[in-house]
Amino acid sequence: MAGQVAARLQSLGLAGRTVSIKARFPHFETVIRAHTDAQAIWCAEAISAYLPGLLTKAAPGLPAHASVRLLGVTVSGLADIDADPADAGQMDLLEVIAPVDRTHQE
Repeated sequence: MAGQVAARLQSLGLAGRTVSIKARFPHFETVIRAHTDAQAIWCAEAISAYLPGLLTKAAPGLPAHASVRLLGVTVSGLADIDADPADAGQMDLLEVIAPVDRTHQE
């Protein structure tokens, strides 16, 4: 699964920051867990590295032989791999908000 997701990302020239799994168990309980990384993720090895931990978080105490009806893997928070790294990521709140004029407060 991670290989398919990575191949699709690479073919589109994209990378993401969040790896998610969606797991549905035999009694139809559906659980979604995600991990967001500071670095861009686009290769199968990086995606695969997060999957065991996410599955453990989705169903703590799940026996190794337990059944899973559905398992999906996604990568989100997408950005163009060729984009300027300075343009990527979260904006600095203090750079965006103008200083507040407190001279006219009552």
